[in-house]
Amino acid sequence: MKYCPKCGKFVYDNVNFCGECGTPVGDNVSSSNPYNSNSFNQPQESSTLAVCSIVMGFLWPILGFILGIIGCIKCQTPKNKKMCIAGIIIAVVNWVISFILLSVMTEYFVDFAMFGL
Repeated sequence: MKYCPKCGKFVYDNVNFCGECGTPVGDNVSSSNPYNSNSFNQPQESSTLAVCSIVMGFLWPILGFILGIIGCIKCQTPKNKKMCIAGIIIAVVNWVISFILLSVMTEYFVDFAMFGL
């Protein structure tokens, strides 16, 4: 098992180039993945967009839905993608519940206004 020295993706032993970035791989390729270690040089993806999609899914479902879609497209880590999907689901459920409550309340108030019930 070996990994590309440039992008850190897994490279099979019998290939000469990385399938992800095209970097030539040879005998000097490391056998451990440098991107799996907790180094300070490794960039960390912020989860701000994913958290915002969840919060807005509760407060303003349309905005939470939009942020969740954008987050699913832009986020790279699986954790953030899952959080964005959760934001989309929360927004849709909140939307459905709001429409059901709105229709029930509207029917009740129409009956009350017309018949004084």
